[in-house]
Amino acid sequence: MAYTHVSRLTTTSDQVFETAEEFIDFHGPLGENHPLVGEFLAEIEEGGQSIIRTMVYNHLSDRAEHKIVGGFDGEDNVNLTFAPEGKTFTVELVSISE
Repeated sequence: MAYTHVSRLTTTSDQVFETAEEFIDFHGPLGENHPLVGEFLAEIEEGGQSIIRTMVYNHLSDRAEHKIVGGFDGEDNVNLTFAPEGKTFTVELVSISE
């Protein structure tokens, strides 16, 4: 059964991004092109400091494995702050569905 994870990623820098691609280039792949992610979509939000990221997995077990590979073993409903290579952003859950 497919599992969809939608979250808002917000930069903590003062930088404003014109596109989701610019945001991803600055912060890292954020799940894009990951072999466990069946579908990836990112849309820039008004103001240019956040994106809405949608990741669709073929199975819930793929999501669980992706979290382990990414170094996150917590629940999906927890808001987080990440700092890959010092480029900090927050992650806020928008929705999850099976």
